[in-house]
Amino acid sequence: FVSGVSQKLSVNQFTKANSTFKGWSTTADGSGTKYSDNESIVVTSNMTLYAIWTAQTDNFNIVIGGYKVDLTNKIISVPLGTTRELLLANVVFDTNLYYSVVDTKQIDGKNLLYTGSKLKIYSKTGGLQDEYTIAVLGDITGDAELSTMDYVMVYNHLDRSSLLSGIYVYAADMDQDDNITTMDYIMIYNALGGN
Repeated sequence: FVSGVSQKLSVNQFTKANSTFKGWSTTADGSGTKYSDNESIVVTSNMTLYAIWTAQTDNFNIVIGGYKVDLTNKIISVPLGTTRELLLANVVFDTNLYYSVVDTKQIDGKNLLYTGSKLKIYSKTGGLQDEYTIAVLGDITGDAELSTMDYVMVYNHLDRSSLLSGIYVYAADMDQDDNITTMDYIMIYNALGGN
């Protein structure tokens, strides 16, 4: 830079993982004089500029319509038969993010979610921002279908011979009251064609 002459700052070429460039500062902590990228400045003495970054998670916003979401444990409970397309049609992100659902099961030409599927949320620059595990109601076995084995697993949990844990508790909670009860057992029984 030539002292006393207005000149444009170079466009930032630096990157920082999971961060967004916000501009330049005369201090490392960002509390000094701030300049925007490509701004015209007049330099009158030696000057060091520091990049100002904000974590991309600062702008993170997700809305999942129609599904029960446990934000603490990062679990989304969905009905049996939910497809990747249906889930994504009900997920809204802010403009800095996009998503990907992995590990669906192909059944009858549909990409069905199963208990244990993941909803991964990425920034547009590619950094993983967050991850949610899918609990499909009634799919305790994680095969994307309701079967007698799911029924047996809830029965065994209720008689305490084999307790469910983690994501499988969410999948067994058919009425979504945060407890596995006889009602959940009956709901699975009825869904299997019981009386």
